[in-house]
Amino acid sequence: MKIFGVGVVAFLVSNFLGKNLRPDLEAKYQREIAEKMIEENLTTEEELVKKALEERKQIDKFITEKKRLPTTMPLGNVSLFLGFITVVIIAPIVEECLCRYLIFEIFGKSNIFAYIFSGLIFIFLHWQGGILNFTALGLLLLNYLPATILFIYAYHESKLNITYPIYFHMM
Repeated sequence: MKIFGVGVVAFLVSNFLGKNLRPDLEAKYQREIAEKMIEENLTTEEELVKKALEERKQIDKFITEKKRLPTTMPLGNVSLFLGFITVVIIAPIVEECLCRYLIFEIFGKSNIFAYIFSGLIFIFLHWQGGILNFTALGLLLLNYLPATILFIYAYHESKLNITYPIYFHMM
């Protein structure tokens, strides 16, 4: 029951912080990338504005075309089901076996480095690529640190039983 309480608190903190901080951090990250591109003479401000307007037009066109598509697509339910199986069942099992079980087997169950390395591997496993600066790192930590702490805590409190973090990850 104690593990469940920690899970609820981690979820609430992550959700609250995510809704309030994520949009600002994402906008800051985009600005930093644009400034770096201009600073390194990879593009000009006018080209960036032009690209942004073109992307907006493409998004609007996509939304308009999507509204005209039929609501049911052939194999739509199959791909939805396969996506669900992949994201909710397979990914949590693979990630927890890699980030918890394997790391703790390699470094030892009482080694503090195993806890730190396990968390860092999990967080950076979810990095989407791109420039890794303080803003991107902040987004990664905001999104994945509470879950990482919960999964490591559940693994530790369950006497290193991998099924508990897998269940939490599936949720």
